Amino acid sequence: TGVPLAGAFLMGAGSLGLVYVHLLTFDYLRSMGYSNVEVISHRVFEALPPLRYLIYTPTYLSLHHREKDSNFCLFMPLFDLLGGTLNSKSWELQKEIYQGKNDRVPEFVFLVHVVDIMSSMHVPFVLRSISSVPFENHLILLPFWPVALVYGLLMWCCSKTFLVSFYYLRGRLHQTWSVPRHGFQYFIPAAKAGINRQIELAILRADRMGVKVLSLAALNKNEALNGGGTLFVDKHPDLRVRVVHGNTLTAAVILNEIPSNTKEVFLTGATSKLGRAIALYLCRKKIRVVVHADHVVGEVPEDPEGGARGVPAVPRAGHQVPGRAELQGLTAVQTIRLLINLYPCAMMC
Repeated sequence: TGVPLAGAFLMGAGSLGLVYVHLLTFDYLRSMGYSNVEVISHRVFEALPPLRYLIYTPTYLSLHHREKDSNFCLFMPLFDLLGGTLNSKSWELQKEIYQGKNDRVPEFVFLVHVVDIMSSMHVPFVLRSISSVPFENHLILLPFWPVALVYGLLMWCCSKTFLVSFYYLRGRLHQTWSVPRHGFQYFIPAAKAGINRQIELAILRADRMGVKVLSLAALNKNEALNGGGTLFVDKHPDLRVRVVHGNTLTAAVILNEIPSNTKEVFLTGATSKLGRAIALYLCRKKIRVVVHADHVVGEVPEDPEGGARGVPAVPRAGHQVPGRAELQGLTAVQTIRLLINLYPCAMMC
């Protein structure tokens, strides 16, 4: 990369400004090709076709590594054009990738949020060396704290839910999305509507994509914020994506660990939505449930479909997170039944 600069200086046209321009254009754009992220829209190349031969893209470079017989030139596809080694699929494939047509739809999405300023610097795309080890407050990160704070405030103003990480488990794609809010912001009354809007948009996006299960993590499922997700299920009753949270995933794990030949289960502890859903599901499986608790809240109606005395009917359809009007029904049981089939997801969460 120093050859063009050396040539310019030998010809008497070199300057300090030229060095900076060279580093900020040629080297930056060349490095961007290795980022594996399509930053420049296909619309730019369609509006200004000559740019196709001046700027290369991650797709352009990936075709070189995949097919190995084209797209040899870094930064300037013009020389591939002149040499007859330009891959004709470069721009159409770049357009498809930029539009997300080749993306694989995840089966499971874990919707988290930023915990605090320090933890925001531990994500993989910020500092991989820090993110690869267990969380710890490193002194070396303190000078960057103000920078991370500024970015956090900018995210509050103009950012949307974004992808943090992904992994494959037994052939299934799982992704972690993050709401661009820090933990302390969830306790600011004025921020409540904006946070719920971000969560709602993420749920609707997952629904459009065809995601099967979206789990609300940490404060995203706060009862005071959105009723554990019921706010969104009530507002959008036709959602196809299953909206769950940690309680339903926990129930799935517990029920999966109970041997199939079990005849009786003893439950102890305070009555809760989680314990109630587990008890009702076990009753439907003809398993006798003995409950010990300080108090029991409310009564359950008889089950007109049979199965067990005192067990309410199971709705024909519903989401893992029941609507407020359904909290006395068995929507949560249907949730658990589905989540047992998605047990690997539950184990990872």
